[in-house]
Amino acid sequence: MNRATASAPPTASFAEFWRSVRRRGLLVAATMLVAAGAAAAWVVRAPKQYRATATLLIERPLPTDLGIASPFATAQEIGRFAATQLQILKSRAVLEALAPRVDYASWPEFAGIAGEERLTALEHAVEVEPRGESALVDVSFVGLDPARAAKLVNEWCDAYLAHIASREKENVDADLGALAAELPRLAAQRDGARTELETLKSQNAYLTFDGREALLQEELKQQSGIVQELRQALDALDARCSVIERASDIDRAALARALDLDPSRELVTKLIEFETRRAELAGTQGTRTAQLAALDLEIGRLRGELAREEQQAIDGMVLKRDIAREAATHAETRLDDLRTTAAEVDRAKAQHSTLATKVTDAAALLDRLTLRRDELLVLAARSGTGKRIFVQDRALPPTHACAPHALAAIAIALLLGLLIGGAGAVALERFDDRVGAIEELEVSLDTNSIARIPHLPHASGRAPEYEWVLHPEAFPADEFRKLFLTLGGDQGTPERARTLAVLSAVPREGKTLVATGLAMAAARAGFATLLVDGDLKRPRLHDLFSLDGANGLLDHLAGRCDLAAALHATPFEQLSVLPAGTPPPDLERLAQPRELAKLVDSLRGRFQVVVFDTSPTLLSADAFVFARSSDSRVLVASASSSKVAPLRQALGQLRRLGIEIAGTVINRFAAPPAPYGAYDYTQPTSPESAARRKDRQRKAWTTPVQSHVVEPVGTAPES
Repeated sequence: MNRATASAPPTASFAEFWRSVRRRGLLVAATMLVAAGAAAAWVVRAPKQYRATATLLIERPLPTDLGIASPFATAQEIGRFAATQLQILKSRAVLEALAPRVDYASWPEFAGIAGEERLTALEHAVEVEPRGESALVDVSFVGLDPARAAKLVNEWCDAYLAHIASREKENVDADLGALAAELPRLAAQRDGARTELETLKSQNAYLTFDGREALLQEELKQQSGIVQELRQALDALDARCSVIERASDIDRAALARALDLDPSRELVTKLIEFETRRAELAGTQGTRTAQLAALDLEIGRLRGELAREEQQAIDGMVLKRDIAREAATHAETRLDDLRTTAAEVDRAKAQHSTLATKVTDAAALLDRLTLRRDELLVLAARSGTGKRIFVQDRALPPTHACAPHALAAIAIALLLGLLIGGAGAVALERFDDRVGAIEELEVSLDTNSIARIPHLPHASGRAPEYEWVLHPEAFPADEFRKLFLTLGGDQGTPERARTLAVLSAVPREGKTLVATGLAMAAARAGFATLLVDGDLKRPRLHDLFSLDGANGLLDHLAGRCDLAAALHATPFEQLSVLPAGTPPPDLERLAQPRELAKLVDSLRGRFQVVVFDTSPTLLSADAFVFARSSDSRVLVASASSSKVAPLRQALGQLRRLGIEIAGTVINRFAAPPAPYGAYDYTQPTSPESAARRKDRQRKAWTTPVQSHVVEPVGTAPES
């Protein structure tokens, strides 16, 4: 196959599809023409069909004509109502109501269909299509007779309207009965809720005072502050009293002074004064005992009074603590009472709100149902036509056929033909092993394409190289000159020629054409060039240059002539030919690799460029000898007949022998139009040069070609 790799996915990309379509253009074009012809024949023979259309207005309006807006007319309900009406329009009830109106059973559109299947066919035949977001709906039917189609659509709409009117009447009556039973119950529920609300207000009169809740919250806040202050004072007194209770009686005076109980300052001052006087008398000689005793008595009395005052201060502190504890307990009780009252107020307020909401909801529901009852009474008076649904535009018999559409049918047929032809082209490409795109060949063979020889025009039954020999002006010099320069043919030395081998995998690839063109390009570049016919089993160069019976390579190997006698001149300057010669019966014995290699070495000293036209590598081993002895090698493939598998096999054999090729040459390549214009560089612009070349060719062919030894040439001119 000519795909890049064997592991490529089986699905074809668009690029591969388009490439296959371009390569198999005739197949695709034929498929498209056949499809278009079939479509045209079908359009001519198919019966003409006509579409009749009526327009309905299916709208969800205000419930009554009194201008009272319905609270249920939401966007979601409107959409649901419209979808429901579309389902009713194609329902079985409308279909059955249509049967007595139109005798469609005898129409050709329903021939051979009976019973339920006819109803199903009619349901599928009628099309119902809303017009965008509007309330208009188109009802269409496609039939063979325009008058019958219009009649069917109009009768369908009338049957739908009659069905809607009857259903609306039944629904209105049912809704009125339900509302008549529901309204008294809702009125009783509303009155009961109002009674409960009034009872709650009478039992909780303070609820009517709006500032009661705010005052209660403020009192709660103040009482909480009082309780906190009393608790702090009580905690301080408890701490001081606990210290006093743990102290002994002896230390109570000192403890009272330490706790700052503030005894009488006068007693303290007198006591200090008497103690100081006694100390002075006690230190004086001759002090009277009576005076000391009097002072001691007074000091004892003062200390007793001071102790009594300190005890009274301690007792006062304990009493103060008890009073503070009682006050704190009373304040906490008051705070609890306030909190209980606040909770009762919240409960009463919530109950009041619930009852008020209940009364409001019951009254609102009663009002809505009362309004709905009034609307239904109006609808009942109008025979149940509450929904404004009517025929906006009735169907008229169409004057132009809607099907078959010739242009659309042919366009679809052409598209299908393109797809089918493209699929066939892709399938053929996948099973075709010939050389395809150059990029695919390069990837498949892991080599580069160094030249593309276009598909050259030539006379019927004659190869292009014969045209070059007979008409040198037809030679595509630029194509082969680029190949010659790519292979480095201009890099030879005077002592050693540049040898180029032209290989192919199988016969009829165009290697002789490439070898001849390469040799002619080298000769035109001014190099002494030799073209060697290395295809010893099926030679062709002797026929190309009219050298039948002349000595050649095999004659030299057999010893019948020397090498100089096997070389022949051609009508082209600087170009000589070494034909294959006369093949002997023991060809394999003569064409030994060692002898052929020696021959190649001897040719290197006589010419500047030697081009070998070899035998197919898969059929003869001679090609490997010439390829191994050459400086550059190319593998020729035909874009019209070569297959990738033989090319890959030949390239593998060459690589196993250590022979690398410079690249591939694609022969018979269908080149696209030149992107840089159609200027022709292959023909000379000077009429004088063309005339001289023709005169030289005429002289060369009128003079008999004789065998001669081509002398070694000198240094190659610069190119």
